[in-house]
Amino acid sequence: MVQTAKAVAVALMGMIAAEQALAQEIRTRGGGRVTQINEQVFEVSRARSDTAFWCAAGDYVRRKLDVPWQTDIFVVRGEGTSPDTGRRFTAQFTVSPAGLNLPQGRRGAISLNPGDSQSVTQAFGYCEDLLLQRSGD
Repeated sequence: MVQTAKAVAVALMGMIAAEQALAQEIRTRGGGRVTQINEQVFEVSRARSDTAFWCAAGDYVRRKLDVPWQTDIFVVRGEGTSPDTGRRFTAQFTVSPAGLNLPQGRRGAISLNPGDSQSVTQAFGYCEDLLLQRSGD
């Protein structure tokens, strides 16, 4: 009986932890999903193109981090499998690049190379483009 109660308690704790992880994942415009990895870095998954990654990053930064529109978003890690969550087709971003030793990237680039950056305004602008593409289908 005690063994069964312990097993149930462990299972419930696992379910609660899984629910908390899902609760931390934010869905964004354009279909991307964002998970905060640490205080500096957030990860976008389920984006279908480079512009969809930027849209999700811009939407997240604007809605959840509430930074000014002119703030730069930097690519920390380009598209690939996440070393943090294990998800495929992810990219990691930050608005606080200090201490991350990012290479010098291109400002305004659509690519997802580490160090590349866009303003929140530019990144969020891709969301409108994606919505217009979908409505034209």
